[in-house]
Amino acid sequence: MSRRTTRLGYLGTVLVLAVLLVLFGQPYLFCMLQLLLALGITQAVCIRRDARRLHFTVCGPGSCRAGEDMLLTLRPCYTGRLLAAQYALVQMEVCNDMLSASRRYELMVPLYEGAAAELRVPAAACGGVSVRCIGMQVWDMLSLSCAQAPLPETIYTMVWPRTAKVRLEPQLDTVGAAQWEGAAQNRRGSDIGEVYDFREYVPGDDVRGIHWKISCKNEHLFLREASDPVHYEAALLADLGLARHEGQITLAELNGAAALMMALGQQILRRGQHFCLLYPAGHGLVRHLIRSEEELLRRLPGWLGEPLPAQAGLGLQLFCAAHLEQCFTRLIIVSAGPYEQNLQLVQQYTGISVVCAAQQEQPVYTTLSPTCEMAVLPADLQSPEGFRVIC
Repeated sequence: MSRRTTRLGYLGTVLVLAVLLVLFGQPYLFCMLQLLLALGITQAVCIRRDARRLHFTVCGPGSCRAGEDMLLTLRPCYTGRLLAAQYALVQMEVCNDMLSASRRYELMVPLYEGAAAELRVPAAACGGVSVRCIGMQVWDMLSLSCAQAPLPETIYTMVWPRTAKVRLEPQLDTVGAAQWEGAAQNRRGSDIGEVYDFREYVPGDDVRGIHWKISCKNEHLFLREASDPVHYEAALLADLGLARHEGQITLAELNGAAALMMALGQQILRRGQHFCLLYPAGHGLVRHLIRSEEELLRRLPGWLGEPLPAQAGLGLQLFCAAHLEQCFTRLIIVSAGPYEQNLQLVQQYTGISVVCAAQQEQPVYTTLSPTCEMAVLPADLQSPEGFRVIC
């Protein structure tokens, strides 16, 4: 029986007794009417008291892979004894921050010692996912009265892209010479005249490199890292968007592009090279110099939690606006769906590799110019041998 039916039945019974009391004036009808009214009032008072004593905790996985299910657990906790509360109706919102897409769920949680409710949410797309409760109604055992309980804290989960297998092949022709443009072109080296970066001290590091002023401010030991300003880096640009000029971008293409970003970054590092991770954000083009796989895994959540632009191509526009084409010897662009941007101006200054994840069965490789290569790969990235990428 639904809550609405129960409430209508209760109100109907009260009205019928009131009419009979007016018509016949029997004392027992008056007593029954008083009992029903007292029951409703008592339930309303008790349910509000119980709601103030209740609080809920939401638990979920810290991370998972795209295509898996996230298991969310909602547990009620309360102090003292519940007088009337029987169950809680919880409205939950699961939002993918990268896609700016949300989905709502309703969950019934029984209220007794050791009770818990589980919800399986499919992680269809990679990205940062926030789980929050937007409504928490506590109902009595007769479903006559309800009250709002305090909402639990929002939890966050990272949905990582699935693994992809790629192999890198070197590009023989390059153009341009990178120019000094600040930290984006530096890498860690042995030039003690320039400080490249700071990192936390780990046992075994040379204590002579400790920066005591910064260490005192942060209450942790920080180490100075020297730079090598004569070395220039490649750039890995995530030029994704929710749509493109000729149609929408599918979820499979976005997942495939994210998997390619991670796989390409790992392969570049395993080849012994460093690179600059680039992606558009609300305040411009974000740049991170990546020197290790640990640093890549630390920086990727920032990109996965950043809302994608409405249209693909913003990344290259910001790249050109900052004149970064003169700062790198190789630009690797990752796209979801066929790439539609004009590369003629950029390829005059730097070599370009475009890697696309598209809805097709076989990979297609195209040489656009002696220094510009394009690989359009199947979005599912299923290949035992892996896919070849020239860069």
